[in-house]
Amino acid sequence: MVLMIYIKSLLTNKIFVSIFKQKARDYLLSFVFCFLYLINLGQVNYVINPSFEDVDICGGSFYINNANGWDSLKGGGGGGNSNSDCFNTNVLDQLPRSGRAYAYMNYFKSSPASVSWRSYIQTQLIKKLLKDKKYCVTHYANLLNRSQYAIDELGLYFDSGTIATILPAREAIVNPQVKSPTGVFYSDTLNWMKVQGTFTATGTENYLTLGNFKSYATATYSLVYPLSIGMVAEYYIDDVSVIEADLPPYAGRDTVLCNGDSVFIGRPPEVGLECIWFNNASQIATGGGLYVKPTTSQNYIVHQDVCGIITKDTVFIQVKPKFIGTPQIQSSSLVLCPNDTTNLIVINTPTLGTSYNWQSNLSLKSYTNTFTQAKISNTIISAGFYDINISIKNDGSGLFCPFIKNYTITIEVSDTCFKELVIPNIFTPNDDNVNDVWRFKMPFGARLNSVYVYNRWGALIYSIEESILNENSKINTINWDGHTTSGEVCGSGVYFYLIKYTNRFNEFKDIKGNVSLIR
Repeated sequence: MVLMIYIKSLLTNKIFVSIFKQKARDYLLSFVFCFLYLINLGQVNYVINPSFEDVDICGGSFYINNANGWDSLKGGGGGGNSNSDCFNTNVLDQLPRSGRAYAYMNYFKSSPASVSWRSYIQTQLIKKLLKDKKYCVTHYANLLNRSQYAIDELGLYFDSGTIATILPAREAIVNPQVKSPTGVFYSDTLNWMKVQGTFTATGTENYLTLGNFKSYATATYSLVYPLSIGMVAEYYIDDVSVIEADLPPYAGRDTVLCNGDSVFIGRPPEVGLECIWFNNASQIATGGGLYVKPTTSQNYIVHQDVCGIITKDTVFIQVKPKFIGTPQIQSSSLVLCPNDTTNLIVINTPTLGTSYNWQSNLSLKSYTNTFTQAKISNTIISAGFYDINISIKNDGSGLFCPFIKNYTITIEVSDTCFKELVIPNIFTPNDDNVNDVWRFKMPFGARLNSVYVYNRWGALIYSIEESILNENSKINTINWDGHTTSGEVCGSGVYFYLIKYTNRFNEFKDIKGNVSLIR
């Protein structure tokens, strides 16, 4: 007889498919958040694919190794022949305990020992168990309707993957670390029955095997349904878990929630993680975690059950209203001339926990101020529009929820601020402190290149060369006191000048003229 180890997929069940489609979005969201939380918290169940949901193929009969992470015995055996371990979608007399699939295996056959075949399924744990660490081990079983017999001591055995079956009966005879109670025959064909226990690891275990580990001669069984067609004890298996017995409870991190928003608390839902959630002494949910959407600040308490060890943890969700105001930037003036200063003031924001980051689009300097008022004093270097950007951040330490808002205010620089170069045509260097020097200043945005002054005979008596101005580009004011470059006093008369400069449009200009010196 061919040994059968089945995974039953309910994708062919129309009722289940309808429900599954309605819940598809919820399943997808749960998966995404589960994945994100696993990155931060780690998977607490050491069993890969614990409820046989992840399969390579759906919709037919498959070998057990098509359930990812599961196979027959690594050390050898586990079936009557090499292709006897399979999935089956034709047996629909039971719903999975969770999800859409479960394993199906034979634990006992009432036959002579030589043909008393049975089956085992095995998985490699996500990591090796730690020496002297206690673990809580759980799985659920359900007797097939066609079984005449039920057995006790449904076993779970941990080793390094060396367990193997012995001919001729293909039995694996070991002492499982966890098993159902002796003398309690698991005969329920309607409800899922829990098999659970704890054990302390030696540090060598990284494989888990499920099955009947007693020989045909020592097996204990009970004839529970004599009218059934099978002289077997066959069980569906679902929701296998191995969890650290001292796993700390986790309700989540205390957080601030904006009114109307929701947040996920606790651990991601996971097979074997048995938790009950309470709010205001009322039970609100089960499972590792859940979404909550409180309207007021609340405490949520999780009661975690790991093999009867009850531990608790609390998370506080503070609910704050959203800031419905509109922060504004006010300026003392929106039209400036170069070198003018304006005050920028932020109004209508929560003061507590609010900071401001200012940045000019011209100077590319940042100004940070933690108060509600800031002042920008900058030299505006060109005409046009001068943008000042502000990022307003509130960390939620006050009454309102955290927020970040960005604003821009535009300061206009008017062309009327710019003047033409004006050169005086007379000065009186007679030491009376009135018009004693020939002075002119370059207009904003213009750059002086050179200055030459000649007498009536064309001799150069005073100059500022381009090389000097290049070395000191900040020189923008000329003050000639009526002496030659070598320091000699110039007499009264008319003098001629040549001035070269670059205007604010980066155009080169020459100005020629005369100035009268009167002593």
